[in-house]
Amino acid sequence: MKKAVEAIKISESFLITTHRNPDGDAIGSELALAMALWKMGKTATIKNLHSVPEKLMFLPNANKIHQTCKVNDCYDIAVLIDCENLERCGNIFSSENYKTALINIDHHISNQNGSDYDIVDCCSSSTAEMVYWIIKELDVEIDKEISTCLFTGIFSDTGGFRYSNSTPIAFEIASKLMSYNIDPWEISLNLYESKSFQSQKLLGLVLNNLEISNDNKISWLTLTKDFFKKTGTTPSDAEGFINFAREIKSVEVALMFREIGESRVKVSFRSKGSINVAEIAKYFGGGGHKNAAGCVMNGSLKEVQDMVIGSIKIPVSEV
Repeated sequence: MKKAVEAIKISESFLITTHRNPDGDAIGSELALAMALWKMGKTATIKNLHSVPEKLMFLPNANKIHQTCKVNDCYDIAVLIDCENLERCGNIFSSENYKTALINIDHHISNQNGSDYDIVDCCSSSTAEMVYWIIKELDVEIDKEISTCLFTGIFSDTGGFRYSNSTPIAFEIASKLMSYNIDPWEISLNLYESKSFQSQKLLGLVLNNLEISNDNKISWLTLTKDFFKKTGTTPSDAEGFINFAREIKSVEVALMFREIGESRVKVSFRSKGSINVAEIAKYFGGGGHKNAAGCVMNGSLKEVQDMVIGSIKIPVSEV
C-alpha cells in the first residue's frame, strides 16, 4: 500500500472506475476516494460502464459519476476499484489512458494481481474498508460526506452486517465513521427499503419460477430478458433477489441465472459457508468470494443451468 500511496501523492490526475453493474461498495469506494483526492487538490474523474443505480443516487457527488463505453482522455494514474480485472470493468480503458501506473484496490480472493500496484486483501469486509485505510495513509481528513460513502460500502457488502465478512474491524471502522454524524437509517432506507413498484413486480415473476433440487440443498432463480421487458426494469432492480433462494432453511447453495445476451448467461452464486462457490465460479471463468461469486457463460439458459447445477451436486451431497 505504501508504494501506491506515494505514487498517488506525487501524481495530479486520476481515472477511477469499477465493475459492471456497480453496487454500494463499488460506488461508495469510488466516491470516497475521489473526494479524498479532491481535498488534496488533485483532479479525479469517475467513469464507469454502467450508470449509478437509482438507490445509490443519494450518495454525495453521485451525480458526478460519468457513464461511458470508452475512456478517451489520459490521466497520470488509473484506479481500478472492487474489480479483479479489466474485463470486469467492461474494458473501458487501457494502458493508453494512464501515464504512470494502474492501481488495483480490491478484496476478491479471485483477483489476478496484474496491476502496477495491487492493494488486495481478501480478508477485508469490503473495498470501502480498504479505501478507508488508504485515505488515512494519505493523511486526508475524513468528513461527513466521505464517511457516508465509506459506511455505505461496508454496510452494503456485509449485507447490513449480517454476512460472515462482518469482521470486528468492519464494526470498528463503521463505529468511527458514525462519529462524523452520518445517518445510518438513511443509508439503510436507501439500500434496502427504496425499491420501485416495477422491481417488486419483477420479483414476483422471478419467485414464481423458484426451483429447488431433490435433496433441497440447491435452489435457483431464473431471470429472462422477457421479465425485464414485461416490467420495464433493469438488472440493477434484481440486486439481492438471490437471497430469497439462500434464505430457504435446507439450502446450502443458491444460484441466479440471468440472460444477458444471445446464448450468454450471468450466473450468481451464494453459499451459507459449507461450499466455496468462488472455486466453482473460477472453474467457469469467473470468481469472487467463498460465499458470494459469479461468472458469465456461453449457452442457453437450460444448458448453463445443467452444467452449473451438475457441478454443485457432488460437493453439496457431502455436506
